[in-house]
Amino acid sequence: MNAGPNTITVHGEFFDAEGNSLGTKGDSLAPYSRVQWSSAFTRAPINAHRIEAGFGEV
Repeated sequence: MNAGPNTITVHGEFFDAEGNSLGTKGDSLAPYSRVQWSSAFTRAPINAHRIEAGFGEV
C-alpha cells in the first residue's frame, strides 16, 4: 500500500520452506494505491509451481 503522494517501488523476496530464495518480484505503486499479488509463487519471475510451503518478505 502506498499511502503517500509519490510513486514508490515495492520489492518482495520469495523463499521455499527451507529458506532458500526462489527470487524477487517488484511492482511500482501509484500514489495512494495498493496491489495484491494473487498466486505470487506461480507467477513470473518466481514460477515455483511445485512448491508445497514457503514464505515471502517485503
